Amino acid sequence: MGAGSYKCARQWRKQLLACHSLDEVKQHFNCFVIEGTSGGGGTRVEVTETVAGRPHALLQSFPDGRWIACAHADSHGEPGGGTIVSRDSSGEIHIFFGHVCGRLYAKGETLEELYTSLRGYEFGVKEVSLR
Repeated sequence: MGAGSYKCARQWRKQLLACHSLDEVKQHFNCFVIEGTSGGGGTRVEVTETVAGRPHALLQSFPDGRWIACAHADSHGEPGGGTIVSRDSSGEIHIFFGHVCGRLYAKGETLEELYTSLRGYEFGVKEVSLR
């Protein structure tokens, strides 16, 4: 089971820092959104074609114009499994290691709520610093 990768975290952080919009993120990651999250569940909707070798990224934009992209890899066999790297519209980066079961499912009506969802992720991840 993947528990996170410093190598992938560094690579994805570098890629995400070079992106200044969700459209730019879509050029480097296999992206999806979660629709219909109000009041509970949601449906994953792919927003880019899947390109072999690219990590997946959950995208979310908010009514106030802010956004977040969360690159990640499934703990069950993907390179970098158990790694989550988030980058938001202010340029802030957060890195989490732990169990990522399939695609990341974090949600929130605001950027702050989405970060709270990441920090309390149901499979148990912890925020880390890169060495």
